[in-house]
This record gives sequence, C-alpha cells and structure tokens, in this order.
Amino acid sequence: HDIALSLQKLAAPFGATDGIKLARLDLTGIGYNQRQNRAEVGEIKLAGGTVALSRERDGSLSPQALLVAKQPDETNSSPAPEPPPKQKKDDQQALAWLVKQINVSGLNAGFKDNSLTEPASLNLRNIRLATGNLQGPVFKPMPFTFNASYGKHAPIRAQGSLTPQPFAYQGSLSFSRLPISDIDPYLPDNLHVTLMGGTLDSRLRLNLRQDKTGTLRGSFSGNTGLRSFHAV
Repeated sequence: HDIALSLQKLAAPFGATDGIKLARLDLTGIGYNQRQNRAEVGEIKLAGGTVALSRERDGSLSPQALLVAKQPDETNSSPAPEPPPKQKKDDQQALAWLVKQINVSGLNAGFKDNSLTEPASLNLRNIRLATGNLQGPVFKPMPFTFNASYGKHAPIRAQGSLTPQPFAYQGSLSFSRLPISDIDPYLPDNLHVTLMGGTLDSRLRLNLRQDKTGTLRGSFSGNTGLRSFHAV
C-alpha cells in the first residue's frame, strides 16, 4: 500500500544565520517494490518557507556545513564493526527510484555573497516551481517550470526541459525590470565603471549542456533591452 507523510515547521540551520525553514512538506504515494528494488514517490509538495544561503571570503558555501562529518571522539572509541559480506555481482541490483511530481510554492530565498570586495545580496520572492519525472540511478529530462520575483518588481520565468546530471537545459528564460546596479559588485576592480541605475529586460531561448569536463556549453537566442541606463 502507498504511504503518505506530512510534516510541518521543518528547519535545517547551517552557519550562524543561514538555513532552510519550511512551513509544510507533504509526500504522497510513497512505495517500494522489493523484487524490483524500486522506490517511488507520487508527489513532493513544499508550501511556504525561507532559504538563506551565503558564500564566504574563501569561496565556501554555507550549506557545505551540512556535509562535514563530525569527527569521532577518540577518547571513548570502540572497535569498528565488521563490514557486511560483499554481495556477488549477480545478486547486486542498483536501487531504482522515481519522483513523479515536485511542486514548490510560496518559497522565499536569499543569497549573500561575502566573497566580494563589496558584499552583494540577491533575493527571490514567492518562488513557484513545478517538475516531475525525477528518477535514478540514471537521470532523464524533466519538464520544468519556474516563476519568482527578484527583489520587489522583477519577475523571472523559465520553462523547458531540465536534466540534473550531467546538467542540461533546453527552454525559455525571461525577466523584466531586473536592476543592473545589483551586478555592480561583480564587475572587475580594474574596471572603473559604477552602475548607478537602469533595468534589464530579456527573453531568451537557451540550449545548454554540460560536457564531460564539466564545462557548460550551448547556445542562446532572443532579445535584450536596457531602460534608464546610468553609469559613471
């Protein structure tokens, strides 16, 4: 029988001020077939919450703290247990898994970049994301829709086909009224230009793919325009 799970007020802190807080997480249609060694989730739904991330001077990202293993206490250690016997190759079968639908709504995200000479902050509000067909161990293309507001008045939209690994995206990307002054901290120090004002509008078609070396390659086409540009 399928299993459903509902969780509220989840939190995963990392660093002093960063972390993830979710108002509600619902998982439905959870099942496992032992004979096929296959796990399945009908839908993952995230509703409401915040994500706060940062990058430090050394280039490290705050979520990496979750991946650092705690060192064992050597003063009170016991012998390591014997590893289980290895299965024969004929008996081994990689776990196959599938998430049919993923829906995210009402999520706010903030990123603070402390690696720059002048720290920069980027904020997305009311993130809505819909995808599905997330499966493994081999990833396949997934339908992907993304909507959010950057800052106060800059809508961002994307729709297309996304492959998580190796990364590939084929589809559209559009945004309007994106304040170009927010990219000023990322300009090279030897470029004596300060972006004071202006907004960027763009409608693009993207065809991006990560090659065997991890380099992102591809092509794009579309239209881009500036409004009220001001630089000194």
